[in-house]
Amino acid sequence: MVYSVERIIEFISEIMTLEKGDLIMTGTPEGVGEIATDDILDAELGDICSLKVDVKS
Repeated sequence: MVYSVERIIEFISEIMTLEKGDLIMTGTPEGVGEIATDDILDAELGDICSLKVDVKS
């Protein structure tokens, strides 16, 4: 990532109030393709939780 998570949160907090449950979407690096049917999206928040989504049409 170009900016640290801390810097991204700091920047957004200067513009709007972040509340519990808000998601920050940072985009994707160059070369990453579109999400397609049958893709699997996997995200983790440290040791707190994880999310796995199977993309269906």
